[in-house]
Amino acid sequence: MTRNPITYLPCRTVIKFYPNHQPSNHNKIMSKTLLKTTFIDDAWAEKQPEAAPQDGEFWIVDVVHETCPGQAKGCFLVHPIRKIEPNMLNRLLPGMYDENMTDGCLILIPKAKGLHWLLPLSHRRQIKNVYAVMVQH
Repeated sequence: MTRNPITYLPCRTVIKFYPNHQPSNHNKIMSKTLLKTTFIDDAWAEKQPEAAPQDGEFWIVDVVHETCPGQAKGCFLVHPIRKIEPNMLNRLLPGMYDENMTDGCLILIPKAKGLHWLLPLSHRRQIKNVYAVMVQH
């Protein structure tokens, strides 16, 4: 694992969206795919309300901002790029990627390029001492 002193944003990755059940939050949809809560950037949502991701959909996104960098609290903000059908996803397993740790965020860089990779939840939960995990697209 290498340590990179430069920032990792923006970063393109694949996430799955879910409904946000927090009534005090204006964001209707969210993700926990990156381990840290992720919302759609308000500026993007205002420009493209008809293109918003829906519950259960997988999307390629650009992670463009992080509140409270380097900490488990806060959130990521993303710009959705395009929807990905579940049958187009590939499971990224240990040994299939290189790792780059930056400020507590683990970036997984797949060795095979050009595919839509997603780290299975069971493997994400096994990764310790990081507050976020991103699979670079």
